Amino acid sequence: MPNAFVVLALKILVLGTWLVAAAGFLVPDTSSFGQLGRGLFWVLSAVHIVECAVFYRTLARTGRPLGFELLNTLFFGVIHFTEAKAIVDAQDAES
Repeated sequence: MPNAFVVLALKILVLGTWLVAAAGFLVPDTSSFGQLGRGLFWVLSAVHIVECAVFYRTLARTGRPLGFELLNTLFFGVIHFTEAKAIVDAQDAES
């Protein structure tokens, strides 16, 4: 698993991207920023929903609430998955 600082920095970057994309809904859809922001929002949503489906089994095996895992994957995608995978791998190593 990558360094905790790197994971935090990546999560902040992704969260910032979500915020910029959501800001596209605050301006008229006739503006370039409005169109790009909304488009980015829908692309992020679609990609992260697919990630939730693809990573579902691993997320369910972490032992943490599944809703928490899915929500974190919805926001942070593969970055959260690497953390969940590390938890599952550690659990498997213990048994």
